[in-house]
Amino acid sequence: MFSLLSTLNTSRTDWRIRVRLSRIWLRTSIDGNVDGYNLIMIDNQSTNVHAYVKAEIWNLFNNYITVGNIYEVSTFYVRMASGRFRRTRSVVSVVFCMQTTVSLFNDSYCDIPRYKFDFLQMEQIIQRVDEDNSD
Repeated sequence: MFSLLSTLNTSRTDWRIRVRLSRIWLRTSIDGNVDGYNLIMIDNQSTNVHAYVKAEIWNLFNNYITVGNIYEVSTFYVRMASGRFRRTRSVVSVVFCMQTTVSLFNDSYCDIPRYKFDFLQMEQIIQRVDEDNSD
């Protein structure tokens, strides 16, 4: 049984989710070294969540993780999402650890969307900036 992204919380690490990988981008340090990888994952309820993978852990997965594919991911940390660099509306984010497993899910039909977009009015953007800068 898989958990929905909307049900993730910080109470445990034995989660199991089925998600489509929508985006990947690098996180680099000031000196240009790759610190890790940011991911956006989407489930079949169109909920998206940001995930972070440290560079040394990414090396366990990088040969077979591809944007657009669907994966079964298990055993990871969940933390509260906060700060001005929050990537999705989700209140939590996922952090891969050494125990995290990622398996490709091969199914000709799957109801997980490829992308999710949140369109905002200008006033909402300004409000979010104000909220994020109040930390």
